[in-house]
Amino acid sequence: MNSKIEKVLEFSKIRTQLAEYATSEKGKQMIKELPIEVEAKAIQHKIEETTDGVELLRLKQGIPIPRLKDISFALKRLELEAGLNGRELSDILRVLTTTHEVERFFEKVEEEKIALKRVPRLVEKLESIPEVTSELEASIREDGYVLD
Repeated sequence: MNSKIEKVLEFSKIRTQLAEYATSEKGKQMIKELPIEVEAKAIQHKIEETTDGVELLRLKQGIPIPRLKDISFALKRLELEAGLNGRELSDILRVLTTTHEVERFFEKVEEEKIALKRVPRLVEKLESIPEVTSELEASIREDGYVLD
């Protein structure tokens, strides 16, 4: 989109305000890079996602997501088969635990028959990886201390 139009619409201010609601550094970065949609179908999808969010705020007081650390660096190190320290493992555990909690939250939303259009499709993409979560829970404390 034309940068003049973006400036007139004060899209950077909208991004800044929206970023205050992000619960992770990765989320804040995604908001910072959020493009302006110009295609009608994409705009409609975003409106439906926003409507779902408003409905979840109204009926459930939002989605239970705590503040999370960015684990992308740790995941890249894992891809290189490098070792991780206890703090990094603890951060990964927190993301996995939160993912599982979000999945359970949306199972309850579905049971309560709360009508959502777009968000369930996003939730389907989540993977909680219970085997890894169990191993980490048995091995790492929340503060990153490695147990015997």
